[in-house]
Amino acid sequence: MSKTTLTFRSNKSLRKLAQETLNSDEFRLPYSEETTNDKGFFLVKDEGIYFMNAFKSKNKKTPSENGYVIYAVGYNPKTNEDVWEKSRWAVGGDDFGNLIPFDIPQLERIAEGGNISVKVFEDSWEVIA
Repeated sequence: MSKTTLTFRSNKSLRKLAQETLNSDEFRLPYSEETTNDKGFFLVKDEGIYFMNAFKSKNKKTPSENGYVIYAVGYNPKTNEDVWEKSRWAVGGDDFGNLIPFDIPQLERIAEGGNISVKVFEDSWEVIA
């Protein structure tokens, strides 16, 4: 049984993130200088829960400035004053960043307007895209 399900609705930023991920070949691993060829997004929990780019941006702008930060429904600190407590309940108390891999068909569906659901379990994730 899942602890919670995070929903990421299609929008211009999510479609852009998916397309840029498809176009990129090198992705950072969290908390290191190491890289991988596995295409994916970072799933981040700090001030809310969101996806952001795992590829290195071609410019010196932040992921937010590039439009690569996409909050899960209900987990945006700008629209939910209880986001800290809600995030803590959903995925735990510690902040984190995990590389969530996507295959090419998933990224193509997202780039074309598909949503993403992330089912959170005690010790794993299930991503549907």
